[in-house]
Amino acid sequence: MLMKSILANINFDTTGSFGCAAGASLATVVSKQAAAGLRVVSDTRRRAADADTDFFSGLGGIEKTVIEAGHVYQPYPVMTALLKLSCHINWPGQHAIIDSFKALKSAADSCGVIARATVPAPSTLLARVLSETEWAHVYANTDMVAEDIASTYRNLLTALHDAGCRFVLFEDTAWSQLADDSGLKELLLGGTDPTEYSRLLTAVNAGAIDSVDPDMAIALHPALDIPGEGARPRGDYAHAAHVFDCDSFDAFYLDFHVDSSNDFSVLARIPEGKKVMLGLLSPEKALAGKRAGLRESMESASHHYPAAALGISLRSGESTEITVSVDELFRLEDLEPVTRTVEEAVEIS
Repeated sequence: MLMKSILANINFDTTGSFGCAAGASLATVVSKQAAAGLRVVSDTRRRAADADTDFFSGLGGIEKTVIEAGHVYQPYPVMTALLKLSCHINWPGQHAIIDSFKALKSAADSCGVIARATVPAPSTLLARVLSETEWAHVYANTDMVAEDIASTYRNLLTALHDAGCRFVLFEDTAWSQLADDSGLKELLLGGTDPTEYSRLLTAVNAGAIDSVDPDMAIALHPALDIPGEGARPRGDYAHAAHVFDCDSFDAFYLDFHVDSSNDFSVLARIPEGKKVMLGLLSPEKALAGKRAGLRESMESASHHYPAAALGISLRSGESTEITVSVDELFRLEDLEPVTRTVEEAVEIS
């Protein structure tokens, strides 16, 4: 299977979205990313705790509800944003992300780089609906929920394509619960069969992209480090390898341990012809002095997947506490050597 041309030359990229310095325009943020050597640029959306909830509540049949949580010893109540179903999930005909992407693309076009739309994955929505809502009042079974979500996302992708989008990244937090023993225990105690759960997650993602336009690339970022989920031990892709069973994705953006040894053997599960971005860098840690480590990681990974298909990603979405300014985040003296190192590392094949 041939790799889509839009992905072939992307050797260094990011996941998530960057925080925007006060007063900085979208054009400034995009130009900073381009100057740092990024060929794909992201928007300026902060990764707020309820960002996904706001996105989902813009779809038809889903409402946002807020409940008071916490315990009696807290000096103020904690407000938790949840989802509520009002009817069958559907595409409302418009969504705020369409206008946001148009603005991003305009800025990206002026810098000669690719604008990528970053949205929560269909599987993330399915997991939220099944865990937070009284879905059985609307649907007869979970397959019907998955089918409506897949249909809604197909319409979303069509609208993004019409807006000029050719690259979409799905941020997927649903697989984290399958990636460690504590998450599996939660599922079992809640009466959920992990095998059936894996099937549903795979099916809803596959259904969402089964009719995507051939010139649009769809990437999946199955995140194992989830903001706000510090109580759960970090998972492992070896325990959630079914995430790679959906052959329709064009690329996978993966989380690995920053500054530590990694077992890349799970890469052998990925179908051929995909772009595989290894999340080996963090913007919260100094990037200097990592040239040798990046080369070693790329060489180790190439034993399990073709080196020419590998790249490295900066995991900008791994924390909710990225508050540095644009100038601090995109220090050219830090990022430019990294981009050069990545270019060198991918040539080991």
